[in-house]
Amino acid sequence: MISTIALWIHLLAAVIWVGGMLFLVTVLRPVIIGSKGSACSNLQERAELLKNIHSRFRIIVGIMIGILIITGAINISRYLPALSAGITTPAIIVLWIKLFLAIGLFAIYTVNVISSKKAQAAHCIDNPTPQKMKFQLAAIITAVGILFCSAWLRG
Repeated sequence: MISTIALWIHLLAAVIWVGGMLFLVTVLRPVIIGSKGSACSNLQERAELLKNIHSRFRIIVGIMIGILIITGAINISRYLPALSAGITTPAIIVLWIKLFLAIGLFAIYTVNVISSKKAQAAHCIDNPTPQKMKFQLAAIITAVGILFCSAWLRG
């Protein structure tokens, strides 16, 4: 029962993080950038809006990362006998790939938080740096890889 609840909470946290990330990159930012002729036409207003959204989402993602780490540790316990015995199965290999990708996604998040604090909001809205766009693409690809590994492990 505990493992089922931990899995459900783990999946919910992943959906919130990945879904929010996809929404920000594919819907919200393009709409805000393209709203130059609408009521939100002032560059400063758009910059402030996106800054507030990103600040709030960053807090939510931080909480989701904590939940993912705790529930991930609970979920990995079902593989501990095989891991401690040194058994290598396809499931164990996929688990290692998932862990590697998750660490990479956490690293991308950390770098993005640090670089976002240094960047000016107006510049990031109207002209995202190539580095920021690469981090976003890498995060999305990594998240999709993690979700694929999760589905494979449960399939």
